[in-house]
Amino acid sequence: AGLEIDQQLDQQRELPMATGVIDLATFLNTLNQLKYDGPVRAEPFNAALRKMPADQAVAATAAAMKKAVALIQ
Repeated sequence: AGLEIDQQLDQQRELPMATGVIDLATFLNTLNQLKYDGPVRAEPFNAALRKMPADQAVAATAAAMKKAVALIQ
């Protein structure tokens, strides 16, 4: 959390809402205003998530996505 955009490394992606690098509220609301109807997904590339059992990793990712989608007004 609290990373600057130049501190976020491409292959060290986190779950949505974890770093604050991307203004997800603006991003997701803009997609909504544009009536985008394609996929939106998380691409977390981190050791902590890989070490979790699959069901826990899926649950953590789903919870992060639900939190992000809740930002859409």
